[in-house]
Amino acid sequence: MIDKYAGPEEVKRLVSALLAAVVAVGLTALFSFIVVPGLRSANHPPAARLPATPIGRSGWLDPLEFPPAAGYVLPPVDPKTVMTPTPQMLERGRVLFADHCAPCHGEKGMGDGPAAKGLVPAPRDFTRPYRWKNGTSLTAVFQTLTEGVRGGAMSSFDTLPRQDRMALAHLVRALGAFPKNQDDPRALQALRDSFASGGERVPARIPVSLAMRKLIEEDAAARLKRNRR
Repeated sequence: MIDKYAGPEEVKRLVSALLAAVVAVGLTALFSFIVVPGLRSANHPPAARLPATPIGRSGWLDPLEFPPAAGYVLPPVDPKTVMTPTPQMLERGRVLFADHCAPCHGEKGMGDGPAAKGLVPAPRDFTRPYRWKNGTSLTAVFQTLTEGVRGGAMSSFDTLPRQDRMALAHLVRALGAFPKNQDDPRALQALRDSFASGGERVPARIPVSLAMRKLIEEDAAARLKRNRR
């Protein structure tokens, strides 16, 4: 019908103009969606980089990586030097707490650490006297650090030397200003004897990635040996 009003040449010019308009609209849309957002963000300060993954220190099969460490033997110690909350033991406990406990329990032990979200049950608030799994006595806290808590996110810290676990126990008990449970005399004496007895063997530690690599290598070697038979 358009040919009644325009000749073939005019129709070609109209079609060419329409195509040019469509292409121009398309390019403008692409520019708006792709280029403009980049230009806007270029004027903003760069986003802060996420911190590097911290080096784990909590022991064998920790999900974090840490340098391998050979095992060693600690000599016996005088129980009085470790079972009394001296300023030296509490200071050692603070250092260990910051490394191992604060991510879940918080810097002040209130159960509000950055890794606490999503943990069920929630990390213990050491400043309150409620719901301590094994109690608040020295031997009970030391037992919790050594064995962990079944059914919870609290894992065993038995890869730490006994002296370090005792320093942590003193610090944890000092975080709450409430009366603590009394120790069972027999449990307390057994703990003293463990420090005074023969030297403690601290096991070697390797990161999970290295353990997996060793297992794969051993499996490959075993398969090759079987295939050669």
